[in-house]
Amino acid sequence: MTDAWRATFLLGAAYLAFGICLPYLPLWLESARGLSGEQIGWTVFGASLGRVITGPISGAWAEQFTGRQVALRLTLASLVAWGLLYIAPGPITIVLAGFVALSILWALLPLGDAMLILSEGPPSFGVGRAIGSITFVGGVFLGGWLKDAAGAGSIVPAILLLNVLTMVSAAGAPKAPLGNLSGGLSFAGRLKKAAGLYRRPTLLFMLLSTGPLQATHAFYYGFSATIWQAQGFSGKTTSALWATGVAVEILMLMTASFWARHLTPQRLILIGAIGSIIRWTGLSTAPDLPVAFALQLLHGLSFAAGYLGAVQVIDRDVARDDKTVAFSLQAALTSGTFTGVAGIASGALYDSFHVHGYLAMTALACVGLLFTLLLMWRIAVRPERN
Repeated sequence: MTDAWRATFLLGAAYLAFGICLPYLPLWLESARGLSGEQIGWTVFGASLGRVITGPISGAWAEQFTGRQVALRLTLASLVAWGLLYIAPGPITIVLAGFVALSILWALLPLGDAMLILSEGPPSFGVGRAIGSITFVGGVFLGGWLKDAAGAGSIVPAILLLNVLTMVSAAGAPKAPLGNLSGGLSFAGRLKKAAGLYRRPTLLFMLLSTGPLQATHAFYYGFSATIWQAQGFSGKTTSALWATGVAVEILMLMTASFWARHLTPQRLILIGAIGSIIRWTGLSTAPDLPVAFALQLLHGLSFAAGYLGAVQVIDRDVARDDKTVAFSLQAALTSGTFTGVAGIASGALYDSFHVHGYLAMTALACVGLLFTLLLMWRIAVRPERN
C-alpha cells in the first residue's frame, strides 16, 4: 500500500467523524445541553479562533515527528477530549472541553492534507482529498439518521466511537517525516520560519482573499441545520442538502488537475467569491426545498474553488520541507482566525436575525472579492514567483 493511500485512509476516518460533528454538534449543544446561540458560537468556533496560535504550533511541533507518530498522538488526545465534552457539567466547562476537542480535530485535518501531498504514489492529492469529502458525506447522513432515530443526544457518543476508528487508521499512517528532521532548527526557529513564509506578497494576498471567503461558511456550519429544522425539514432532508453541496465539492476535487491546467489560482478564488455572494444571499431568504438544493450546488464554488486556489499557491511557491507548516498556518488563519471570528459573531446573528444572518456572510464575501481583485492586480504587475 502506498503512503498516499495510508494518508487517505486517515483523512477518510477523520472526515467521517467531522461529517457528524460539523452540522449536528450545534444541535446537540442546543437540544441536549440547552445552550444559547451565543454559547454555541463560542463552543463550536472558539477553537477556530484559537487556531492562529494552535495551528502554527501544531505544524511546527509535527515537523519533529513522522506522520504516524503525530497521527497517533492527536487521535488519542482527541478521544479523551470528546469524552470530557460529553460529561462536561455546564456551559463554561462545555465551552472549554469543546475548545480542546475541536482544536485537536482542526490540527489533524491540515496535517493529514500535508501527509497526502508529501506522499509518493497514487492516489493524487485531489483524489485522496475527494475521498475524504465522500466519507464526510457519509458522516452527514449518519448524523441525520441518528438525529431522527435516536435524538440529538446520540451525536457526541457517535463521534466518540468514530474517534476509535480514526485511531486505528492512524496506526497505519505514513512513517515518513513531516519535515526535515535533521534540519537543525529549534521549535521556535520553525515557528519563526513559518511566519516568515506569509510575508511573501502572493501568499499574504492569498490569505487575505481566501480567509474571508472560507469564513463566510461560519453561519452555515453553525446554524443551517437548526434553521432548516425550524423550516420543517427532517434530519434526512438536512443531510441531503449538506450532501448535495459536498458532492459538488467532491467533483471539483476529483478534477483538481483539470482546473490547475485551465485556471490560475487567483481565478479559481475569484470564481469562489462570486459563488459565495450568490449562495448566501439566496439562503438568507429561507428558500423552499428545490431552491435550497439549487443553492447548495454553489458549495463547489464557495468552498472548493477557493480551497484549490490556496493549495495551488502553496504547492507552487513553498519548498517541500516547509509545506507541512505552511498548510497548518494557512488553515489556522483561513479556517481558523477568520472563521472563528465569523462563527462567534454568527451566534449573536442567529439570536438576533435568525435566517437573515446569512446576509452578513454575503458582506464578508464581498470583502473576500475585494482582496481577490487586489491579489490579481499584484500578480499582474509582479508576475514573478514570490
